[in-house]
Amino acid sequence: KDMAFFRGYYPETICDGLAPSDQSGLVAEAGTLDEKMAMNAASRYADVIDTCVRVGLCPTRSAVTSITHRVVRDAYPIYPLDYEHYLGGFYERLAPLGNLILSGRSARFHYVNAASVMEQGTQTLEDTLF
Repeated sequence: KDMAFFRGYYPETICDGLAPSDQSGLVAEAGTLDEKMAMNAASRYADVIDTCVRVGLCPTRSAVTSITHRVVRDAYPIYPLDYEHYLGGFYERLAPLGNLILSGRSARFHYVNAASVMEQGTQTLEDTLF
């Protein structure tokens, strides 16, 4: 409840080249359904920096040299409580094919945003299956 974001990570640990070689990056993800809050994210910079220092993601406030933020609308899917019932129907229709499975975020109800996983997803999208 006292955190300014719900997930923080260093992007260069996910994929080389996401931060300059002599610096480190830090991604702090925050979610909201409030459009005004999303469009005024800069007003929360001080709270984000304070949280980063408090939890040890950043050594001091002065270590932050610049901030950029992006607003990504509808980034996370909302699942109905009985999603497994519908997902089971999709699996059942694919079962006779034997070597196909559903892919994508909602197909397995599993979220991973590692660069390698995103690359595999892009490749799957580009593959010709039939």
